[in-house]
Amino acid sequence: MRIALIAEGPIDFEVSEILLSKVQIVSPTDPEPVRLPLRQLSLRRHLKALSGRQGNPLERVDKAIVLKDSGSLTCQQVVAGLQQQIGGANWPFPVKLGSAVREIESWLLADHQALSIVTGLSCNPVHNPEGIQDPKQVLRNILERASPRQDYGIDKAREIAEKMNLQIARPNCHSLDHFINSAHDC
Repeated sequence: MRIALIAEGPIDFEVSEILLSKVQIVSPTDPEPVRLPLRQLSLRRHLKALSGRQGNPLERVDKAIVLKDSGSLTCQQVVAGLQQQIGGANWPFPVKLGSAVREIESWLLADHQALSIVTGLSCNPVHNPEGIQDPKQVLRNILERASPRQDYGIDKAREIAEKMNLQIARPNCHSLDHFINSAHDC
């Protein structure tokens, strides 16, 4: 199965792809997902390009999965806004919409055991990581306490995501659970 991941940035692509592989939505035998940055074009334009409605299809895909950080909005508001962008169009593949509360880093904070493994620290569970105003800064603070000190970036996000246990993370992070359930629902 070939999927298109439409997301805001490189960390979002890396983390979502790793987490989707953990639940076998993306498998090692599948072709690489098509990555389309949400910031370059509107969601509707990406979907038109994938569907061939603007000439030849950009890539043939079986499913499009969209991920957008919520910032100060709720997940429902973000998903409703994305739904509004794609309107009532009938795409030749399922389009699944998801949102990370605040930032995708809230998902990375949802499994304290993964953080402990990566940092070598004894990390306490982060209850309700979606309630944290600046999850990226909280994650940076945790990494700075590690010995040796660790910097946050795409490689560190990938490492944390690879160590994550979704049995721990999903109940702590409703937007992560919704994203995975939505991506499965095809």
